[in-house]
Amino acid sequence: MAIAALAIALLSAPAAAAAPISLNDNAYLRLLHRRGAVLVEQGNAYGQARGRLTCRLRLGRYLTGTFQLSSGGLLTGVLSANRHRGRGGFESFGGSAAVVGRSGRFRRLRGTIAVYGVLDRRNGAVVLQLRGAIG
Repeated sequence: MAIAALAIALLSAPAAAAAPISLNDNAYLRLLHRRGAVLVEQGNAYGQARGRLTCRLRLGRYLTGTFQLSSGGLLTGVLSANRHRGRGGFESFGGSAAVVGRSGRFRRLRGTIAVYGVLDRRNGAVVLQLRGAIG
């Protein structure tokens, strides 16, 4: 009887939360194609969130878009950022990215992180910085 009660208690206990991962990562993306105000970018992310990163970015009053990171799993999400027009063909942006889907090594990750970056308007290249704790 005591063993059955212990088994029921263990099975009904909430799963342990994953330890947060602190991100201080960079991603270097190149333009795959552009259709109007939509840029499709792809490249590599380095750091805790290392892997192949694909982003679909819409340039409007704000920069908005989706991302997909793959490496031993899949992490998908949405992002939104304020745009800051710069000089010499460069533009910076800053905002946040939220996780909406995950699998594999990313399956326990949830939350929102800060996203900063620079867009080279001449060739469409993007450098992203991912900052914050996610878990």
